[in-house]
Amino acid sequence: MLKLALAIQQSTEQSSHDLCLLRQEMSSLLKAPPPYTQAGGFDSLRSQSEVLLNGLSS
Repeated sequence: MLKLALAIQQSTEQSSHDLCLLRQEMSSLLKAPPPYTQAGGFDSLRSQSEVLLNGLSS
């Protein structure tokens, strides 16, 4: 989980292309069905992760 959080944190400092690669990595990590990898599911997970990261860094 920490590895995933670090990957998300790094992605926010990089390009949208890298974010797309992160989405693919997250999809394989979660073994998610295709619908989950669409914008809604990914954005929801990303925002939850950002809340977690903000909590850790504060």
